[in-house]
Amino acid sequence: MSRIDESRPFIPVGIAVLTVSDTRSLADDKSGDTLVARIKEAGHRLVARAIAKDTQMNPFRQMLRAHGAKPPIGTWVMSASPIVAEAIGTAGFDWGVIDMEHTPLDLMDLVHMLQAVGNTRMVPVVRVPWNDAVTVKRVLDAGATTVLFPYVQTADEARRAVAATRYPPRGVRGVGSGLARSSRWSAYPNYLHEADDSICLRVQGET
Repeated sequence: MSRIDESRPFIPVGIAVLTVSDTRSLADDKSGDTLVARIKEAGHRLVARAIAKDTQMNPFRQMLRAHGAKPPIGTWVMSASPIVAEAIGTAGFDWGVIDMEHTPLDLMDLVHMLQAVGNTRMVPVVRVPWNDAVTVKRVLDAGATTVLFPYVQTADEARRAVAATRYPPRGVRGVGSGLARSSRWSAYPNYLHEADDSICLRVQGET
């Protein structure tokens, strides 16, 4: 039986499924390198599939579907503190609006807020400060999956909000997720093709 060098650092995150050709190559492998490589490869595939599943199913829509006819209970997070956001997230709310319109939150603050709420069961909804494509692009790249647009007065403004959350040709969202938190820094390789359907958009009709 081949011996694996246990000093080689790797994290087994999945079970390798080996084919007939794999077992033949393993029979000729004396160092264990092939087996280690197979386990690593299988682990990367499992992680990619898990990320894909998580990204394709929007958490807010999933929550609404799970509640059925029973309305979920939500709140507003008007503090710019990640600690406060995390505490609110543990209070039992189903969803919470992280407000960038009337709080001093900037983009890095938002990332910290999303990370904090990510440790709780509360689904985050990010209210952007304005219906602006550049701002929306950066908020989505930061990892927001459900976005609330304030002060939408016309159908054209609503269409502009939708376009800001969709990649071309369906919209005008800038392409740069490969180096962003939204795609897990490219750990989810199909993000560009499936992101449009994973984003949930809400508008506030105001005058």
